[in-house]
Amino acid sequence: MIAPITAQEALNRNWQHFIEDRNPSGADDGEICRLRIEGRACGVGILIRDEDYDVDMEDLGLYKLRERLPYLPNDFMDVRHEEGYLFTHYFICDLQEAHDDAIGVDFHAEYEGNLRKIAERFGLEVPR
Repeated sequence: MIAPITAQEALNRNWQHFIEDRNPSGADDGEICRLRIEGRACGVGILIRDEDYDVDMEDLGLYKLRERLPYLPNDFMDVRHEEGYLFTHYFICDLQEAHDDAIGVDFHAEYEGNLRKIAERFGLEVPR
């Protein structure tokens, strides 16, 4: 059995892959992000082992993907919003959203800011 990837490990891998190594986004046309496409990957896609990846995964939601690949991070945090309701933030969902939302002129700068927010929310260390 494969050891689960912790949220800290996933953050570190994303930081290395996108912020330090400056790899491009997994978006195929600047809008639709794919786990993997033409040698690129999204923030979740880089966590999937090559031998586990299958193009059919592109159509799975994150919950189904996590069921299929239980080594993906399963960390979550409950956050009370200003309106008073409790919302559960799942790390892997926040990671995907952070990547997908970084679609501006400077993907790397936007994604770095988004990763910093995730690190703060989940009490993780930002890589140096």
